[in-house]
Amino acid sequence: MIGDRRLPTFLSATLIAVAAGTSACSSDDSAGGGGTGGVSTDGGGGFAAGFTGGTGGASGSAGASGSGTGGIPNPPPKPTPADIQFSSVNPLAPGEQLLFADWGASPNTLSTILPDGTKEQVVFRAYRLWSVGVTPDGSKIAFASGDPNQEQNYGLKFGDSIQHTWLYDATTQTAEVLAYGNINDECHLFNADASKLYVCRRYDFVEDGTTSVSKGYQLGRLTVADGTFEFLTPVPQNRFELHPTPLGDESTLLFTQIDIVGGNAARAIRKLTLADDTRSVVKNTATLESISPDGSKMVYRDHTDAGKLYVADIDGLNPVRVTSTPGTDGRFSPDGLRIAYLYGETQSCSHIEIVMADGSTADTPDRVRDCGTQFITDLEWIKRP
Repeated sequence: MIGDRRLPTFLSATLIAVAAGTSACSSDDSAGGGGTGGVSTDGGGGFAAGFTGGTGGASGSAGASGSGTGGIPNPPPKPTPADIQFSSVNPLAPGEQLLFADWGASPNTLSTILPDGTKEQVVFRAYRLWSVGVTPDGSKIAFASGDPNQEQNYGLKFGDSIQHTWLYDATTQTAEVLAYGNINDECHLFNADASKLYVCRRYDFVEDGTTSVSKGYQLGRLTVADGTFEFLTPVPQNRFELHPTPLGDESTLLFTQIDIVGGNAARAIRKLTLADDTRSVVKNTATLESISPDGSKMVYRDHTDAGKLYVADIDGLNPVRVTSTPGTDGRFSPDGLRIAYLYGETQSCSHIEIVMADGSTADTPDRVRDCGTQFITDLEWIKRP
């Protein structure tokens, strides 16, 4: 897996992987493989659409990666919590808290800590825990988990090609799979009423020597009640689409678009009108992190300034630098006044720091958690009733 906290080291290799259709995965905007020239001929759905009711392409056939030959089940079995080594450890407490996923020894942990850095505890454990999204009230947590049986179920040996979407219920402290198949889901984000879950998806993985070829990253949306899935954009060519963030009535989205041009990754935050796939540039050479609870502001990484975090109006105007070092996973506090983010001091070290959203503490962040040797894959700031 290649996340943006590893981007400086792996950028060249990643772009080569893109050209070759190599599989990797990304927690943010690393352009982490995926490939834009996938080999499936089923119309874009494959296992992913077939098992989650997708509308972005044909939803019936299994495609090149799901023929059922060579002992691979077709369809693959529905994964259970036991399959991903899921275990609940502690309930989520009421009040404000930071949630973070540690990608260390497996099964990985999702933990919580207060914004002042105290009372850290593990919420649950799961195999290869990566992307995380939380409902506004903290009642449900969506998360991506790898499949320990991906070779048996999909004939895929390379890396963590398969990442299903799971849903954790904070009340019952249980988890169930929401979307599964030949897919790799990331960028999990619930809408305001928690009825929809936005993702960026890769799909139709096929072994190609010592790598996997797939389609994606492509913007999609899951219906939480029944797992129905729809792609929101056409199959991208030489492009990655990440961080789908609905605005207002959800007829438009903000998202990060990465165009692969001549071996280089050109990033921009764009506004997308879903009805006709109209795209306009909001901020060039930038990566979207999140928007404020009232929808008026966004925090983003400015790649013209070494990946430092900035806050601007939702239309990209009036930018203010809020960190003095590169940051990822910038998340507004529930009142919109502060921002928590990850500062990856080294490849395997992710500090959690907090700054004011007005830029007044950009040079004096409050470090609420020292990394030790932990590589944190995702961060969320919630307030539970």
